[in-house]
Amino acid sequence: MSNEGIPLRIIQEISGHRSLEELQKYLEVKPEQVLGAVSSLSMLSPVRKSVYNDTTITHQTKSSKLD
Repeated sequence: MSNEGIPLRIIQEISGHRSLEELQKYLEVKPEQVLGAVSSLSMLSPVRKSVYNDTTITHQTKSSKLD
């Protein structure tokens, strides 16, 4: 069921497991699923965030000059 995209909480309810930890004993993860997940993550580009909420990060272009 998890391979078909059904949420784990739903599978837990259907299967009668008391906790997700109990359910996890029976979940199968295939090597190709792991490789597919890693491949998907590698296509994401990093997003730079400021440490400070009130600060905006700006990128300097080649045409910009430093004073």
